[in-house]
Amino acid sequence: MSSIQWISLLLVGGSIMILIISCIKSKKIIQPVITQITQLATSTQLEIHHFTQEIQFQNEKLKQLKQKIACLQKTLQSDTLSLQHFQTKQKELQHSLDQLNEVLPRLVVKVSKSMIQQIKDETPHIWKIFTYALKKTFQKQKARFSNK
Repeated sequence: MSSIQWISLLLVGGSIMILIISCIKSKKIIQPVITQITQLATSTQLEIHHFTQEIQFQNEKLKQLKQKIACLQKTLQSDTLSLQHFQTKQKELQHSLDQLNEVLPRLVVKVSKSMIQQIKDETPHIWKIFTYALKKTFQKQKARFSNK
């Protein structure tokens, strides 16, 4: 083999050695970066999983809140209807009280006149019964005490 071939073989061998050494050095330099990229990917996956669960939890809370709001709206509608019914009854009662206030003075006058007339009509009869009972009582008392 000629010296040129030897030199070219040496150059090729040296180049391969330099290439292998540079690959090993590059691997040592790149290895921490690859490790960090792997850790970052793992951390990112964990964060994605965490936030996915957090979103699901928040969606569930939102769903519960919407259900509570719907229930409160139904209760509010029911209470509003009850309040309207109460207000209607209150107006009816107020109307009845107004009518009673309007009629009451005349009614009192009629009842008092009727009672006065009844007293006038029944007083003589009651007085007769009272005097009769009083006379009989005196007679019985007189008869009881006079026998002793």
